Amino acid sequence: MELKEILYQLIQESSDGLISKSDLEQAGDDLKSLGLNSLAKITFIVFIEEEFNIAIDSNIMASGVLDSLSKLISYIETKTSV
Repeated sequence: MELKEILYQLIQESSDGLISKSDLEQAGDDLKSLGLNSLAKITFIVFIEEEFNIAIDSNIMASGVLDSLSKLISYIETKTSV
């Protein structure tokens, strides 16, 4: 499965299904526009850490990496061999 599709799935799971694949496609690169609440964001981070066996520190969260699909993909690729 492509990394983008994995992240789409993790976002949908972390939002308890409130965000659809159509919502994700409309948002494009702008993950911030999805309006995830704080609990969903934390859940999303935990899912990413578990799925890719990486740790996301607070500096990365503050840098806006989690607001952009392309930045998040690049970050994960640098931390893994995906």
